[in-house]
Amino acid sequence: VEGRVGILIDGLPLGYLAPGVLGDFLRAPQDKSESWMLATVLTLLRYTCMLLTLLLPAAAAAQSPVTRAQFVAALWTCSGAVPYDANGPFSDVNPNSPGATAVAWAYDLGIVRGTGGTLFVPDRPITREEAAVLLRRYAAHLGRDTFLPSGVAACNDFEGISPWADDSLYWAAGIGLLAWGADGRPEPQGTLS
Repeated sequence: VEGRVGILIDGLPLGYLAPGVLGDFLRAPQDKSESWMLATVLTLLRYTCMLLTLLLPAAAAAQSPVTRAQFVAALWTCSGAVPYDANGPFSDVNPNSPGATAVAWAYDLGIVRGTGGTLFVPDRPITREEAAVLLRRYAAHLGRDTFLPSGVAACNDFEGISPWADDSLYWAAGIGLLAWGADGRPEPQGTLS
């Protein structure tokens, strides 16, 4: 109890010690009254459960690819998440869905154009080339320079890049918005996570 303050609140049958450290919260008074082996097993079990509780959600989130709607929502959030009418032109975007406002906002600014017809396909993972095109259009909307840095695409390696994506993937990688693939190539069909 050295260096701590006890807090007692009138009417409550318990008290608090401050400051508390993580190890304090993982011990129970019963640990001292049981055998040392059982107390050790219970403490290890508590630490294991705590680590699993903290780390598993992050590991699962890192594995899932970013969807098209999530990516557009991130751009909208970077722009200040301005209030906007969620009723957009895409028939597959429900106005009550989480990314609907962002998709309608991005469409009206010319950042997104859909995948054909009146479709946006919000739940499909976004490809690197799609992300690069959206980033370049967003940068142009903000008035930023969207010219390709000199020498970036000197190798003219446009293999696998869709014609509508032009040199946007090289632009995004050249200015550092997207990393190059593992082999130093653009990997246009790769996903983001």
